[in-house]
Amino acid sequence: LCLAAQLGGVLLDGKLVCQSTPCSETITVGRHKISMQVKQYLGREETVTLKRGSKVSWKLKPDFGWVTVESVPPGLEVKVDGKAVGVTPLAKHRVSPGGHDVLVASPCHYDDGERVDVKRGKERRVVAKLASREGAIDVTARDNNGGAVEADVFLDGMRIGRAPGVFRISICAKEVEVRTKGGSWKKPISLREKQTVVLEAVLKSGGKAGVDGVYCTPAGVYFASTETTVSQYAACVKAGMCNVKNHKTKTQFNEYCNWGRSGGSEHPMNCVNWHGAQELCDWAGGRLPTEDEWYPDTRGQDRPAGHCGSAKCRLRAGFFLVSRTASGLAATSTKRWMLSGLE
Repeated sequence: LCLAAQLGGVLLDGKLVCQSTPCSETITVGRHKISMQVKQYLGREETVTLKRGSKVSWKLKPDFGWVTVESVPPGLEVKVDGKAVGVTPLAKHRVSPGGHDVLVASPCHYDDGERVDVKRGKERRVVAKLASREGAIDVTARDNNGGAVEADVFLDGMRIGRAPGVFRISICAKEVEVRTKGGSWKKPISLREKQTVVLEAVLKSGGKAGVDGVYCTPAGVYFASTETTVSQYAACVKAGMCNVKNHKTKTQFNEYCNWGRSGGSEHPMNCVNWHGAQELCDWAGGRLPTEDEWYPDTRGQDRPAGHCGSAKCRLRAGFFLVSRTASGLAATSTKRWMLSGLE
């Protein structure tokens, strides 16, 4: 006799013969009582006449149903009858037939759910729409000189509007950032429900690229003292102010392109078009130099100390950011950096 069911326990004439199926046993031909029992399935028992080589294959009916839970927003904890069972979206969670309390919970939202009656072998779907627990931020922005300015406001990396303004936000928000092309300001945020926090952002121009500036007498402006590095340019890309379409990698353009090169984060950023250079300068609070500013400062490679502040000028590459003040400097080259020098 060969026996099969979805899962375990088979009794033959009241005697346990299989802990699990499929299984086979040698028995006498004739009438026998067969019982199959599996947890969470309806048991089945029949008296059957068995012949040589007989096979009994039964499909047991489930003694349960399912609950599928979705939520807006997703990724929230699901509790069934007070017990945590997963996060949304939760597909076909098995429950016993009958009534069950389904709750979607979050410290950032008002809980939502419903009581459902689950039929045997059937699925019930619950869609919870949770309202956010909110407070507010009142944001204003000023530049380095104390003047009021308009600026974009970001919450946890997502733009929510423009300052000055009042913004309703989740009490679980982590960080507020205020940005202009000339500078940015960040602050961690901790908010209680129905609370309004006043934030005054003082935008520090430049500094994001971490480049020092030196004053060059012939040009009459501050130049960045070095070419922009890959890591500095990457910070501009990460901030969303430099478009990735405006630079190339070594696989896209030339083997000497430093973007994406292993261990090249402090190498000069190259393979950048004019637009990418302009974006970097705008983000860092400066600009590209004019031809008149650039050429007087590139006629020699080594200058006496003091010509550019206390540093020697070694200006090797295409375009550099310039500023009339010493703050907010970055630099970028639009020439290709070659192993033997500049092409």
